[in-house]
Amino acid sequence: MGKKGRRKRRQAESARRYDEEVLAPRLRQVAIAAAAERARRVVPARENWFVRQRFGVRLLVVLVTTAVVVAGHFLVWAELMPWAGYAFGEVPVLSTVAGWLWGGGAIAMWGVYAVNRDTADADVRTDLVALAWTWTPVALACLPSGLADFAALPPDYAAGAFASAYGVAAICLAVLLSPVATRLFPRLGRTRNATLGWLCVGYSFLLLVWASTLLRT
Repeated sequence: MGKKGRRKRRQAESARRYDEEVLAPRLRQVAIAAAAERARRVVPARENWFVRQRFGVRLLVVLVTTAVVVAGHFLVWAELMPWAGYAFGEVPVLSTVAGWLWGGGAIAMWGVYAVNRDTADADVRTDLVALAWTWTPVALACLPSGLADFAALPPDYAAGAFASAYGVAAICLAVLLSPVATRLFPRLGRTRNATLGWLCVGYSFLLLVWASTLLRT
């Protein structure tokens, strides 16, 4: 028993030394190599086109966009809204949805993009964000103003249009106040993209429900 016990202790000691002197360094080298390979494969996120431009170009883009939105506001409420109301105003459900699409559709589109931002392919993300940015000026042009009060719209269509307009106005206010909110509540700044996306989608459909119920009475 004594010889067998000493043999087992020598074997255990030899195995421990092997683990410490041979196996552990090899495992560390493998882990370091794997980490270096992962770091090599990570492609840094590229800044968007607007951020890469000089200050003068960015200022020009902002001014031109503002002018287009202001001109579009008059065009939408004076011409396009009445025309669309005339085209869809006789269909009860479709007329409300058509009015809601001006602004509510843009909010829902940004929500769909945010939900798929971390999981979709690059081509799909590019298409979604392009559609969302294209829809955004249309939504901003629908912001409510005194001109909107004089637009002759069918009741159901007007309910959808005004619900989306007030919804877009609330979103703009939330975006302006978001820096203050993230300072007061730091956890808001760490909200996942998918969570924000579903909130936008849910909010847009709440506007549609509002248009279909309260605003029609």
